[in-house]
Amino acid sequence: MSENKNIKGKQPQQKTQQQSPQKTQAQKAPTKQPVKQSQSNNKLTKPLDFPLSRENFILMGICLGIIILGFILMVAKPENKYTFVHLHLSTILVIFGFLSMIYAIMKKQKPKSE
Repeated sequence: MSENKNIKGKQPQQKTQQQSPQKTQAQKAPTKQPVKQSQSNNKLTKPLDFPLSRENFILMGICLGIIILGFILMVAKPENKYTFVHLHLSTILVIFGFLSMIYAIMKKQKPKSE
């Protein structure tokens, strides 16, 4: 008989456990709220203002090519003879490349007319 009491005692507990999740789900039913539209869509978006324009990057690429050419001319040695090209022209190219690189970086953008 004690076994029957234990079984009977367990059954009501199981029923209460099954019923309680159903009640909590009903209590936690989501309510529909109106969706707010973001205000950022209404505003006109501006393109990012970079400090350097496309023209600056093109000039910097040209300057980098001049600098690399100057260093290549410095390295190329024909039979250990240093010529005008190796000593003077390559040095002038490298210095000119670095100075023009400063100009390419410092050049300001032209204002866009509307």
